[in-house]
Amino acid sequence: MKKFLICMLVTVIWIMPFYPVNSADAADSQAKTEKDLPQRVIVQLKKPLQKTGIEAEEYQLLSSKEHTSNPILTMEVPKGQEMEGFLKSLQKNEDVVFAEEDHIIKLAHTPTDPYYSLQWHHETIESEAAWNLTKGSSDVVVAVIDDGVDTAHPELSDKIVSPYDAVYNTATNSKGDHGTHVAGTIASSMDNGIGLAGVAPSASIMPIDVFVGDSAYSSDVIDAIYYAVENGADIINMSLGSDTSSYYYNQAVQYAYNSGVVVIAAAGNDNTSTPSYPASYPNVISVASTNEYDFKSSFSNYGSYIDIAAPGSGIYATYPYGSYGSMSGTSMASPVVAGVAALILANEPGLTNDQVAQRLYDTADDLGVSGKDSFYGNGRVNARKAVGASMHVAPPEVSEVFDYSTYVSGSVETGSDTYIEVSNQDGVIGSGYPAYESYFYISIPKQPAGTTLFITAAVDGTASEAVELTVLDGTAPEAPAVDSVSDRDETVTGSAEDGAEVYVTSGSEVLGSSAAESGSFSVSIAKQTAGTELSVYATDAAGNQSQSSTLTVVDETGPAKPSVNPVGDQSTLITGTTEPHTVIYAAIHSAIVSGTVSDNAGNFSMTINKQTAGTEIEVYAVDEAGNESETVTVIVEDTKAPNQPVVSPITDQDTILKGRAETGALIKVLVDKKEIGTTGTNQAGEFTVEIPKQKAGTVIEVTAIDSAGNRSAVTKVTVQDKKPQLQEVIGKTRYSTAVEVSKQGWEKSNTVFLVNGGAIADGLTATPLASAHDAPILLTQKDQVPAETLAEIKRLGADEVVLVGGTGVVSSEVERNFKNKGYTVSRLGGSTRYETSLFIAKELDKVVDVKEAYLAYGKGEPDALSIAAQSGIKKQPIILVDKKNVPGATYDWLKSEGLAGAYFIGGSAVIDQKIITDMNRITSGDVTGNRISGSNRHDTNAKVIRKFYTDTNYSTIMIAKSETEKLVDALSAGPLAAKAGVPVLLVSESGLESSQVSVLQTKQTTQVHQIGGGINQKVIQQVIEYVN
Repeated sequence: MKKFLICMLVTVIWIMPFYPVNSADAADSQAKTEKDLPQRVIVQLKKPLQKTGIEAEEYQLLSSKEHTSNPILTMEVPKGQEMEGFLKSLQKNEDVVFAEEDHIIKLAHTPTDPYYSLQWHHETIESEAAWNLTKGSSDVVVAVIDDGVDTAHPELSDKIVSPYDAVYNTATNSKGDHGTHVAGTIASSMDNGIGLAGVAPSASIMPIDVFVGDSAYSSDVIDAIYYAVENGADIINMSLGSDTSSYYYNQAVQYAYNSGVVVIAAAGNDNTSTPSYPASYPNVISVASTNEYDFKSSFSNYGSYIDIAAPGSGIYATYPYGSYGSMSGTSMASPVVAGVAALILANEPGLTNDQVAQRLYDTADDLGVSGKDSFYGNGRVNARKAVGASMHVAPPEVSEVFDYSTYVSGSVETGSDTYIEVSNQDGVIGSGYPAYESYFYISIPKQPAGTTLFITAAVDGTASEAVELTVLDGTAPEAPAVDSVSDRDETVTGSAEDGAEVYVTSGSEVLGSSAAESGSFSVSIAKQTAGTELSVYATDAAGNQSQSSTLTVVDETGPAKPSVNPVGDQSTLITGTTEPHTVIYAAIHSAIVSGTVSDNAGNFSMTINKQTAGTEIEVYAVDEAGNESETVTVIVEDTKAPNQPVVSPITDQDTILKGRAETGALIKVLVDKKEIGTTGTNQAGEFTVEIPKQKAGTVIEVTAIDSAGNRSAVTKVTVQDKKPQLQEVIGKTRYSTAVEVSKQGWEKSNTVFLVNGGAIADGLTATPLASAHDAPILLTQKDQVPAETLAEIKRLGADEVVLVGGTGVVSSEVERNFKNKGYTVSRLGGSTRYETSLFIAKELDKVVDVKEAYLAYGKGEPDALSIAAQSGIKKQPIILVDKKNVPGATYDWLKSEGLAGAYFIGGSAVIDQKIITDMNRITSGDVTGNRISGSNRHDTNAKVIRKFYTDTNYSTIMIAKSETEKLVDALSAGPLAAKAGVPVLLVSESGLESSQVSVLQTKQTTQVHQIGGGINQKVIQQVIEYVN
């Protein structure tokens, strides 16, 4: 077999010693670069930049001609400014057609391999779109018949299957530059953080070395083809060739084809139409080369045998020993097509080799003349179309649209052939293509704020997702219409755009703000001085600010309220103070009666006629603007003093002071400049005022004060001495005396107590029971009731008679007679006076709860009568006892009563200490100190009064004889004294005891009641003097 020399079809090799880059470092570097990119805007001008007032530190002209009438350029956002503010300032510039943000565009589906950006051919054949569908498969094996592959290269090491050296018939490969580059172009790993990416990064590589140096024999290539077929290759790539044809070479190729293998070969690099083999053999896909501009590479062969073209100029791929480099040639174009074929088979493993070839031809992008031609064959290969991946059209980047905008601007990733369409809810409102490269400006009619726009980009009938954009409010509200504001106002009102925030300012100070509701606003502000200039503007929800409305604060504040001095009913002038040079008026019933102008100091004085007290005069000031002050109402005062009061005489016993003075006047009563009483006069001018009793000779001063505070002259009155009045309660007999006592105390009484007037021992203890029934004690004889007594019982209207004592002192005949007359008769009497006192106590217990007892000697009548009035007041029993003991029955009863206390009237000679001790055992309180006794009956009587009658003033004091034969009068006086709450003083013919004098001097009374006759008049006068 004749062997032909085979050459590698590579024209230029640009080798760079690039070694793997750490993936983390690469990612960080990329992120930092994006972060540090400057912010830029795209601007179309109405005239060249130099003829505008726009200052641009960094800019680049995008228009094809620098001096076009409407140049488009990019410029950086000045340092210290925000994008939004800079854009708004440009949009408002009269030299600007439009301005928008220059968006940073990122590639979709971009591998992370750090040198991927150097592989321009991927973008040309749309590898990334194809990768969305498939990245190849390890089940698809591509045989690379070449000068050997660096099988240890990190991009290829995990993809190598069945390596072979056809020259030396071994499983090893030399590390060929060309073969390593071709293998990497087909299947370099993707997203491994190093290097770059192959067209089919998941495909497997079968490296077959056929070269020795730069040449190879056809026989070795033939051997390699058979090896590839027999070892399961799906695709054979041969980036090699010769201009000499070989029968056996062709036979091997056809064997591969007939075995279902896709055979791909480089067309040659001689820029000639001379066929190159194996590319020109039947059933071999012959690949021409294109550059990055989609033109034929200058070196690429051409002719009718060209089936397809692929990028082959400056292809960056793997190089031995972990490095990378760039090569050019149809040798680089062929593995691009082989990689695309591998993607097709990975995505559709059931296709035949003819179907794969036809797919490549049918989906190639037609270049040059329409249809198949000699430069590009069926066209330049397209990976996306070949695998049937739909084209991804990224949504456009769209700038803000305002309600005043007449265009929608932005950019697309897909270039100038992208169709842009703008719609609202009613349909399409604008469409077109980018005006320059990827930048578009689509004219639209103005849209209301809040309208939703939908913007799509479409390429070859494939549309992007719609970008939804809300039209922004960019139109400033109209200047607010503002109502007049005075220096008295605390609100600014008017009308403005509904919902806008209205601001009120004075200079740079914001005085207040409020939102307009239903087109009206009310802004609270502090009062402003007249002449202040206010500015009012509105800001809508979008931040658009209206023009300001200005107004001046109007003077509507009146002068300060005048200060007016009091005006009396004798005055003929009104005086006071106000603001200087202000007109002052005085009016009565709204009629002006006087007027004047204040002087430089603000003082004024105006003449009026005398007015009656109570007249209201209105005084007010008026300033130059005609503003009236607040009115001061002055009431004419009463300045005439009342007449001197007329006062009735008063005594040291009086507590009421009477007199006459001016009607309605206040009366004040003073002693030694201290007020002791006050009152007012009635309609008749009379007054009555309560005062404390005053000593005789005291001077009382009385003054009248009218409603205006005018004081009369003082009337002085001296207190007269008035001695207590003696009231004699005396009958011709003891019986009639008892009747007189009854008449003093009772108009009516249902009950009377009847005691033997000649034997009063039983009656000693009757006083508390009589007091409990509010009844008098009357006297009787044993067998006959005196006529005066009967008459008194009848006067009282009594229906019950209580007989005190046994039948030995009040006979049964008396009892019978009363019963015969229809009276209810009861008897309280025992065999002894002691039993009688017990019976009376028990009867008393039926009326009141007995808690206290007064113990007296049973045969010591004066002591019992001294305590009688007090026992009547308290309605607690008098208990008669022996000198040494309490009668047993009496003691037992007292014990059962649960007494709280007891008092013992009389000394130890008549009540032994044992009695006190015994009583102390049955009382809850300590009674050991409750003995009341004196040196004699008078002294004991004085001590009873001092103990139980502690007040100073009493309505009266009753006096009765102390001699035993006359004690019956004191007995009758007991219930009356108890009812009046006053003591009974027992007096002797010989005069008062010193202890009685002493206690009388602590009491005051207006009356002294003498009970019974026969009392020494001298003694009576002494009593009157001491209680005066």
